[in-house]
Amino acid sequence: MSSEAGRRPADGDREGAPEAALTDARAIRALAHPVRLSLIDLLGYPDALTATEASELIGESPSNCAFHLRTLAKYGFLREAAGSNRRERPWQLVHPSGVHINPQPTDPQATLAAGALIRTILGRWLSRAAKGFGADQGREPDHRSARLGRNLVERFMSLCEDVAGGMGGTQAVG
Repeated sequence: MSSEAGRRPADGDREGAPEAALTDARAIRALAHPVRLSLIDLLGYPDALTATEASELIGESPSNCAFHLRTLAKYGFLREAAGSNRRERPWQLVHPSGVHINPQPTDPQATLAAGALIRTILGRWLSRAAKGFGADQGREPDHRSARLGRNLVERFMSLCEDVAGGMGGTQAVG
């Protein structure tokens, strides 16, 4: 992962720390996996998590979480936290302030990978939005809210497709 990040923030000093620029196609593709995105989300809150702790929180097996944690570490998103031993391996974010996707215009593979990552992230957001409208909570949303939700999602998806399609250059949105 190419990183423009400067310093590692002290504990509790996540605000104001620079983000890392994500430019490598392989690193972008590595991040574009639902389990890995869930792990990144989890590691944004506590200082460190083991594969077993993560598995309990996201409903995956400890071995699956361990595999994905190692993959995230391989591409520079995570590192082993202090106090790691052979039995327990807590992991922490390398860039707790986050990363921003910055594919080089001359690298079509990075641009494609960035589009896939954006679609994966958008899918997660839309799933969360659907839960907010009651679709996954066993309750029937009122028709007006459901229609409004569908319209918002359709408009949002259209905008996101425009943005993702324009990652290789500029494209007017709106």
